[in-house]
Amino acid sequence: MATQTSATNSVSEPEDPISHVLPFMAGMNRPWDLIGRIFLGVAVLVGLAWIFAKPIAPTGQNFPKTNLPDVALIKSPFAVATVFLSIFSGVATFLWMLIDIIDRRSKYIWILPLVPFGFFGLHAIPLGLYQLIGRLRSR
Repeated sequence: MATQTSATNSVSEPEDPISHVLPFMAGMNRPWDLIGRIFLGVAVLVGLAWIFAKPIAPTGQNFPKTNLPDVALIKSPFAVATVFLSIFSGVATFLWMLIDIIDRRSKYIWILPLVPFGFFGLHAIPLGLYQLIGRLRSR
């Protein structure tokens, strides 16, 4: 909300309550939070798709010279979209958290859970915990 001073007759923006390290983040608190929540929503949907739709399944054959079953991507548009959104969501989640951690001078330890959870397509868990707990402590 802009305020107008009577002496100079100019419009000034209110001060940002968070001191930002990255200059492009100044004044982007609400849009940045919304972007993070959108990434969280996509990550939850992708995680549910991995759990219930199972886009990867056994092929019915074994790996050569072993008794281990071969698995492959199911040949359907939904399976391909699930894998694509999973990769996009994982990279976007990592970048969003990294930029937010740098900007808020938070602890980098929050990135660590993304590796094991992201490997299994469950990067919504560390992102959600960071949004609920990690961002509150850095304010």
